[in-house]
Amino acid sequence: MKKIYVILIGFLILCLSVSFALAQEEDNPTSEIDAQEIEDEVQVETDAKEDIVDLETEKEIEVMIESNLGAQVKILQLQKAVTKSYLIGSQVIELLADKEEAEELSAILAEVKILKEEAENLNSNSENAVEEFVHIKKDIKNLNSDFRKIAAPLLTAEQKQQIHDYIKDSEEIKLLNQKISENIRELNQKRVQIKLERMGLEDKKLLNRIRSGKDSPEGIRKKLKKKYAALNNDQKNKTRQEIINQIKVKKAVKNNYKEKVKLEYLESQEKRLRNRLDRVPDAKKHAAKKRINSQIANIQKIQKQRNIQNIEQRKKQLKNQIVAKRAKLNKFENNKSNTAESIDSVKKGKVIRNRKVAQASKGRKR
Repeated sequence: MKKIYVILIGFLILCLSVSFALAQEEDNPTSEIDAQEIEDEVQVETDAKEDIVDLETEKEIEVMIESNLGAQVKILQLQKAVTKSYLIGSQVIELLADKEEAEELSAILAEVKILKEEAENLNSNSENAVEEFVHIKKDIKNLNSDFRKIAAPLLTAEQKQQIHDYIKDSEEIKLLNQKISENIRELNQKRVQIKLERMGLEDKKLLNRIRSGKDSPEGIRKKLKKKYAALNNDQKNKTRQEIINQIKVKKAVKNNYKEKVKLEYLESQEKRLRNRLDRVPDAKKHAAKKRINSQIANIQKIQKQRNIQNIEQRKKQLKNQIVAKRAKLNKFENNKSNTAESIDSVKKGKVIRNRKVAQASKGRKR
């Protein structure tokens, strides 16, 4: 019974540790866009306006801090989201050029264009990549919400279908989809390779199938479960403990980033808004200025109620903690072959012990 329990727990940990990466390509839509999407996405408010780091963003942060490749995947997905918003907005303004709301819509689109440039310039190696990612994601959600509230009631069903067809055929979106799929496959391959090495195993055929996209996430998980089940108890224990340790460190780093982003958000956002207003073209600055200054005023009002000194001290603490824990996380990745070596040592130790026992037994018989 204890053996079955150990196997079941091991399965659970193994599946949890790889499931997120293996699910990503399924979550990555192709250029096929839901025709109802243009109409139904209009909301009175978005959750992004209430929560700086929601559950979805937490998961994205976790992928970004895991590896440079994980950060590249998330940045590409962000670029796709912002690009799609910009393309839809451009088409909407063309269709509503004779409406009085066109000026305000154009000002919002000018901000979206700036976010598009920021997303395209976001570097996965940057020290502030996570913080910039969160800012751009939150900003684009808020701008999308404001844009849709104005535009959706003005568009006919025929115009919405026209926009849908335009986005569906967009070469820019197709190219981003291709890059995302390629990077996700590489990320899946890397994660599975690490899991195999922790089990002291090697399976180049499986890794090649993952890279080429031939194996489904569910199929990969089943193969890993089967390989784990074939391990002896010592191998299972070592594999399970390393995975647990990595999960703990990754969670701690993620929580540090989450707190750091929240502490710095208002101050950083005010700077970002002022910078964005400076970059808005003069022809659209008047409409943009009213929107942006209103946001800055709200930020300043909240800032006055905060204990800035305590916040600055905590920010320094978090920065040091993130550096230390990310170094520890990198050590897990760089030393991933240690488990295989440890398992080999255990095997060799058993062989030596068995030989000694056999020799002792022969000596007694003599």
